Amino acid sequence: AQPSPPYDAREQQLQDAEKHLCDRRPGALLRELQDALATYTEGDAPDSADRRDRIEALLRALEGHGIERTIVRTRRIVTTSAFLIATSCHVPMVLDPAELTAEDHAMLRTVAAEWRAVLGLPAPADMFIADDAERKAAFARAVDRTVPKIASWLERLEHDDFIALRPPASAEQLDATLGDVWVEPETAVRDQWLYDRFAVTYTSEWDTRSLEQEWRFIHGDLVAPCPKRLMALRVVARDELALQIADRSVRGDRREQDVGLSISMLVRPAAARLRSGDFVGAAAVFDVCRQVAPNNPDVHNNFGFCTMPLDAEAALSALERADRLGIQERSMNIANRCLALLWCGRAVDAAEMLLMISTFNAIHPGYCFLWDPQVGKDQPSLLEVDNFPKYLRTLGHVVLEQLPLGETRDRLAERLSAAGR
Repeated sequence: AQPSPPYDAREQQLQDAEKHLCDRRPGALLRELQDALATYTEGDAPDSADRRDRIEALLRALEGHGIERTIVRTRRIVTTSAFLIATSCHVPMVLDPAELTAEDHAMLRTVAAEWRAVLGLPAPADMFIADDAERKAAFARAVDRTVPKIASWLERLEHDDFIALRPPASAEQLDATLGDVWVEPETAVRDQWLYDRFAVTYTSEWDTRSLEQEWRFIHGDLVAPCPKRLMALRVVARDELALQIADRSVRGDRREQDVGLSISMLVRPAAARLRSGDFVGAAAVFDVCRQVAPNNPDVHNNFGFCTMPLDAEAALSALERADRLGIQERSMNIANRCLALLWCGRAVDAAEMLLMISTFNAIHPGYCFLWDPQVGKDQPSLLEVDNFPKYLRTLGHVVLEQLPLGETRDRLAERLSAAGR
């Protein structure tokens, strides 16, 4: 079968991060739009002017490409937003009230306060479930039960109310939406196709209707939904489409939706626990999420990262599963696996792992949390890294110092020399 030419939506977002909005490609803008809708901080609440202005600027940039602003209401974005609300509201189930951090309180106050009232949830301090097994099961049940209702409500809102993730006035109003007959807007299928085409790297993760639209388009049965210059940014091979459509026809549309799980909302509370040495509590935040979305690579990646100081072998297993599931930030995943291998006493394997990264000058936006490779696992130190290439080179030199003489050591030394300091 003929493969499609390489296309990586996440890489486009990284490459375009420093460009003016009007110069960014559609894939980068759409991923930025989903991030803007599904993440916010204490000072950037759902109805804040800064957040609305940012989303409006992204929508105007997309309109400049000929993509209508109705794309903000695609199923993927609506579902991701519903998960943001559901996980934020129920996260006190997995957080010991005696150990709640400032970040935890900010999230509960800013993100979830009104929604928690509508859902009839008790005070955060009364929600924690001490039993580990019951905690995981209860969290999964709560999120599974809540997301369909929230998504059903969100998709019916007017544009401005949806951007603000406006809750209903009562639980009865929320429940009533599930019984209503909902007619999708005429633009829904087109918008989902455009979103999948430009913002979703793997066709295996596309909505089935998007695959069908693409098939009709390449066979001349459907007019392009946006200017031809944009459609030319991505070419999907017929063989690949045929394989995906046939697979869905035989097995049914059973793939897991990319629900996002509002992972970014949980990163900072987990990081606060890691800094304080509460590695068990940090890992627990993502462990329960694995019950809700067992095929979400970000959940396994973050669980593995938090577990590294506790059990490097178990962390390595989780990080490897994240890679098999198609983690987007693969260079960071490889760096974490490299350090986990090093902490397991496997320096040669760590070096071979690090050499899988094509360049030690890889692009990465903003900051990320990583373990300091210059201190041992007995005294782990969390770093907030704003220069990922420099971190890779530091990690490489730490690995190099522990390698015996041989071909692997020579290759790593040569790569580090080429990358500079």
